[in-house]
Amino acid sequence: RGPTFDSICSSRFATMRYDTFNPPQYVVFKVISANLTENDDEEFDGMDSYCSVEWIRLDTTKSENQAKIEHQHEVYCLTHTAWEAGKNPVWNFTCPGYEFDPKDNQIGDEDLNDSVIFRIYADDGSTSYLIASTKKKCVIDLLLPNASSRDGPIFNLALFDYDGSDFGSVQVQAVLSETQNDTQTKVKEGMFHCPVKRLGVSGGTAPFFSLILTDNHRRNGKSPTYYIGKDLSRALDEFGFYEQVITMKKSQCTYFDPLLEFMFEYVGVLTSQEEIDG
Repeated sequence: RGPTFDSICSSRFATMRYDTFNPPQYVVFKVISANLTENDDEEFDGMDSYCSVEWIRLDTTKSENQAKIEHQHEVYCLTHTAWEAGKNPVWNFTCPGYEFDPKDNQIGDEDLNDSVIFRIYADDGSTSYLIASTKKKCVIDLLLPNASSRDGPIFNLALFDYDGSDFGSVQVQAVLSETQNDTQTKVKEGMFHCPVKRLGVSGGTAPFFSLILTDNHRRNGKSPTYYIGKDLSRALDEFGFYEQVITMKKSQCTYFDPLLEFMFEYVGVLTSQEEIDG
């Protein structure tokens, strides 16, 4: 079995964007993998590990007409544990969105920016201990030059151990989104068979997955393969659109009901492992 990932589930897909009035924006990090290359100690063979994402928020307050700049540290996300991954853990973990306003951050000025630190921990089941960390990295630098794109660039960030020695790298991706994880519609438990298999596609880079309905959810003449899944990190614009459609359907506003009947059916976000041959 392969890594755990999030995907959105729909009967079909269409790329759509929508406009709202001054919507909040969120940074969504995807922690992909790490390569721990420096240490040859046998204790790292088959090691279980996870990644912590620490957000350092810029907090500017004014007192007696003087600006005071502080940085508030917050561990806001932990990936799942990559079991027996040793020096090459793979997570493909999509973090919840963290509210972020690019206008409040200045390119090239570390002291006037929100920043993040990625920390790798070993997990032996009862205790965890820090292996390596990145240096503080400005969030705005991870978003550029594709801050408004649904597919942000992948960065290889250098890792360092406790005494500052090189310890490999961690691969992360960051994009801006108009939705946050707490607004996700979750797929009903047991709706699909897991793990799932990746679909072969012609062109494009976004991963799609074959989803098979379980017996208890095959209703209204739907075939077992009625739905497909798409990697959530590559479908943030579609995801936000479909979540707004669900909100509209739950509201008492009925003006759009005739139009919504033509929408592709969306049932939410599924977290599953991927089945890998070999």
